Amino acid sequence: MTEQKLFSRREVKNAWFTTLSDLGFKTSVSLHNPLPVGRFSSDDFEVELDLFDSDGSTTLSSLVLARLASGDRITIDVSELLQHCKLAGDFVGAIRMVPQSLIGESQVALSRNDLIEWTSICDEFVGYTHIESGVVSGVHYQSPPMNDERLPSTRTMIVQSPKVVIGQHVDSHLLVFSPSTDPTFCSRIWFHIAVLNRTGDVMGRRSILIPARGRCRVSISEILRDADSYDDFVKLGGLGMVVGLAVGGVLSPLSLVHDDRGGLAVDHTLPPPYYVPWWGGEARKSASKMLIETLFPGVEV
Repeated sequence: MTEQKLFSRREVKNAWFTTLSDLGFKTSVSLHNPLPVGRFSSDDFEVELDLFDSDGSTTLSSLVLARLASGDRITIDVSELLQHCKLAGDFVGAIRMVPQSLIGESQVALSRNDLIEWTSICDEFVGYTHIESGVVSGVHYQSPPMNDERLPSTRTMIVQSPKVVIGQHVDSHLLVFSPSTDPTFCSRIWFHIAVLNRTGDVMGRRSILIPARGRCRVSISEILRDADSYDDFVKLGGLGMVVGLAVGGVLSPLSLVHDDRGGLAVDHTLPPPYYVPWWGGEARKSASKMLIETLFPGVEV
C-alpha cells in the first residue's frame, strides 16, 4: 500500500490554468463533475478559485464560484470575473473542486495514487477567445499533483514541442506556469529553452526563471532574433521544434501557434511514457543525460 500523507480538502482535485490577455485573448475554464466514477460515489463539488499574479503572489484566495452537482458541467468566464474584481494583467489560477463529502474535514489522508485517481476522473478545458476576431481555441488537460515535498517526484522535466511555426503573420510561443499542490512550495524553477530548425540545428537558446505559482510567455521569434538566426530559420521553411529543460521542479507547458490576425492553436505536451512504453529507469536516465548534454551544455541538473 502506498504511503498516505495529510492534504487539505482543497488539494484533492485541482484545475490549474493561466490567462492570455497579453496576446489579446479572453480566458474561460470548463469543468465537469463525472461522479460516480470507479470507486468514487456520487458527490457534488464546491468550486473555489485562487489567483496568483505572474510573479506568484496571491491575488485572490478561496473565492467560492459555484456548486457543481454530479453529472453537471459549468463554464467559468475568468476574464469577466477579473473585470468584476477590477484586476488587469495575466494570472495563474487554481480551481479547487472540493468534494462535498469532505467539506467538514480540514485535512484528509491520501496517497499519491489517490490524488492521481482524483486527477484522472476527467479533463478540464481551458478556452481562449480572441477579443477582436472572436476566434475560439483551447486545450483539454489535467492538473496532477506537482512540486510537492510530500510526494516522491522528479525534480527535472524535459519538454518537447515539434510544432514551431514562424512566418509573416505567425509566431510560436511557450506559455509555462508553475503549479503546486503544496502551499508551502516557494522554489523558483529555471527553464532552459533550445530552438531547433527542421534539420535539427540549434538556432537559439534562452533561460528564464519561473516563480512558484508564477507564469511566463516566451516568443520563439524573439529568441531567434536575439540569436541573429531569424532569417535563416525562415529561409528553411519557418518550421522546427522547441525543447525545454526545467531544473529544480516541474512546470505546466503549453505550446502556442499564434496568428496576429486572431488565430490560435494550443497544445500541451505529454511525457515520454505516453509514446515510448519502455521509458523509465536506466533508459530514461541515459536518454535524458544525452539530450541535456547535446542541447543544454553547461546546465547542471
